[in-house]
Amino acid sequence: MILSGVAATGPFRGALPFDESGSSVFFGRQVELEALYTQVLQDGVRVSALTGPSGVGKTSLLRAGLLPVLASEGYLGLYVGDYEDLDQELIQAASRSRAEPPHAGEPMVDYVARLTHASRGGAVLMLDHLEAVVSDSAPADAIDKIKRFLSGVLAAGGARLRLLFSVDSDAYHLLGRLLPRSVLAATGSTFELRTFDEDQTAAVIEQTALQTGTFIEAGLAGKMSTDLCREGTLFPARPADGGAHDDGPPPDIGAALRTKRRRGDAGPDLLRPRGR
Repeated sequence: MILSGVAATGPFRGALPFDESGSSVFFGRQVELEALYTQVLQDGVRVSALTGPSGVGKTSLLRAGLLPVLASEGYLGLYVGDYEDLDQELIQAASRSRAEPPHAGEPMVDYVARLTHASRGGAVLMLDHLEAVVSDSAPADAIDKIKRFLSGVLAAGGARLRLLFSVDSDAYHLLGRLLPRSVLAATGSTFELRTFDEDQTAAVIEQTALQTGTFIEAGLAGKMSTDLCREGTLFPARPADGGAHDDGPPPDIGAALRTKRRRGDAGPDLLRPRGR
């Protein structure tokens, strides 16, 4: 359950990605958000990409970061993260952005193009989790359907429609299965999202605690970030047990904090809500 954009289990969400409702407590990615916004909307760019390892926070950056900013600047943002029923996902994406529904029998290409031309700034169509679509195990007919849709909507939407592909790093080289490489090379640019460093981690802990009224002792955020980043950098949204990490990636913020609290390592006041 979500209360005012904060998970009912507490402000530190762990491996749960942020969506639009969590934009007020989405911290630590302002620099990356500004860079991605600039990349997507730069003149002459129709197709761009966001990449990074699984769990680095691409979905959160799109939904809690880029979508609200686009809306505030007069652009229509359409986020799609599942492709089993592309038409229904597009309708739901439009509904989340408070756009009108399609006319009866209206093809999705025509619908997205109509919304694009009706929007003051045009539209940005974000296609997330594309590693599931372009992988070798993906059904060929699913790829073909998305390819036909992308080809049609780019033509119908014209220069007012921009595409943003989001894909895990290890599948980035497969994006050519969706659009001709000549299109990607001629019009696109790529932004790579990286893991949190120690300063970013401390800032996220401090800002989240402040925004959600959670008491945290002075200096504790810095100590926690040093511990969390002891093996290098931090994945914001990758499950972890908060223990040793000799194998595999470093922990995510929320899971490690909750684990330390249960063990008593972080002190009794780390996540105590104010007024209790």
